[in-house]
Formats: sequence, C-alpha cells, structure tokens
Amino acid sequence: SNAVVIQYQDKPYVRLNGGDWVPYPQ
Repeated sequence: SNAVVIQYQDKPYVRLNGGDWVPYPQ
C-alpha cells in the first residue's frame, strides 16, 4: 500500500486508503 505524504503549512499529512488526509504522526 503506497502512502502519499504532503507538506501543508509546515506540517506533514498522509493520505489514507479511503482518501482521507490526516496529520502525520510525530
């Protein structure tokens, strides 16, 4: 399963399989 991680306002977010964007665990 590929995870897509983006930077938004200096915070990483990861895209889940369902299409939800959640803050990346620190």
